[in-house]
Amino acid sequence: MVSKPALRKEIKKQLQTYSAQRFHDEGVSAAARIHTLPIWSQYKTMLFFLNDALEIDTNPLLETAFSDKKQVFVPKTVDPETIRFFRIYSPTGPWRYGAFDIREPETERPEDELKSEHFPVLVIVPGVAFDRNRNRMGHGKGYYDRFLANLDKEGLSYFMLGLCMDAQIVPEIPTEVWDKKMDAICTSSEYIQ
Repeated sequence: MVSKPALRKEIKKQLQTYSAQRFHDEGVSAAARIHTLPIWSQYKTMLFFLNDALEIDTNPLLETAFSDKKQVFVPKTVDPETIRFFRIYSPTGPWRYGAFDIREPETERPEDELKSEHFPVLVIVPGVAFDRNRNRMGHGKGYYDRFLANLDKEGLSYFMLGLCMDAQIVPEIPTEVWDKKMDAICTSSEYIQ
């Protein structure tokens, strides 16, 4: 089996050949697919990632969430190992560019921070690659692993939906004991549960 660093490098190299339009088009198709799923109507509160240049465009799904009057929270890097989620009130920001040059909400108001009373939630999870056994490989920084472990420690209820480009579905992801399986994965062309 290929190592995680080698697999990350291979997937990112392939994604670098894609146009911004392709990331957007797959984002539009994935948003339309997710909108028809039963889980979409089951959750009032949703945690989104804001995509970087090599991730599926999450803006179409954000717009759908606001159109459907969902409560939307997005991550903000607060230190080298931690993300916290803050509520946003528009799919267009206001943003600032934080760690790794990724959009983040400008707010740090305590009243906008994700709290236990917002649960259960649908968590839209990014990844470099996923497999059909619902394993995920992130960027290797562990932000989501630590965040999800904290939710588990607090006993909070959530559904994890991995969102990615079709090309990011691979035959097998090398896993560690702390890696969590996604509850489901969605691309522009399929839903894996």
